Amino acid sequence: MKQARSFTLIEMLIALALIVAMVFILLPTASRIMSSTTAASDRNHRLAQIAIVSDVLDRAMLTAVAQDAAGRSAFQGEASTLRLTSCGVSLGPREAGTPDDLQTIELVFAGDTLSLRESGGGLEVVLTGIEKGSFAYNAGEGWAETFDGASGLPGVVAVSIWLRPSGLETAADAADAVEFEDQDEREPDWRRVFAVF
Repeated sequence: MKQARSFTLIEMLIALALIVAMVFILLPTASRIMSSTTAASDRNHRLAQIAIVSDVLDRAMLTAVAQDAAGRSAFQGEASTLRLTSCGVSLGPREAGTPDDLQTIELVFAGDTLSLRESGGGLEVVLTGIEKGSFAYNAGEGWAETFDGASGLPGVVAVSIWLRPSGLETAADAADAVEFEDQDEREPDWRRVFAVF
């Protein structure tokens, strides 16, 4: 009968040292993977919020009107603010004296937020974590940063949003961000051109 060989104390210590070394080698990699996953999740959440705002704006552009009930210009915009009146049914509170089928929405880029105000309501933050946001208007004579609505409605409105990095990016992402400093401006993270009918 053969006698079973047992492990010596030195062999156990070597095995334990190898396990500890592997943990210290794999721990930073696991941390980077978790950070990347969190950053991607945060970015996807902000893009989902942008999609909701895009849907609201798309519906308003489809039914935009050139003048409100009082005969004033119903479409006014600057680089950081867009205010328009559209025809449709609003589920929110109504401003006193306004027709039931007209509703006004206002989008405002301020600081690192995008806020939305609907007829009769207050300004509500709908998106945070913005580095920069802008509106551009084209009424057939080229792009402009402002539109006063005196000539009716613009043909198209472009909305561009640059998202602020979440702070959880990897060193490789940070190196890529440095490249943009040499260029005039990096491309927006989200851009959409809305036709005004």
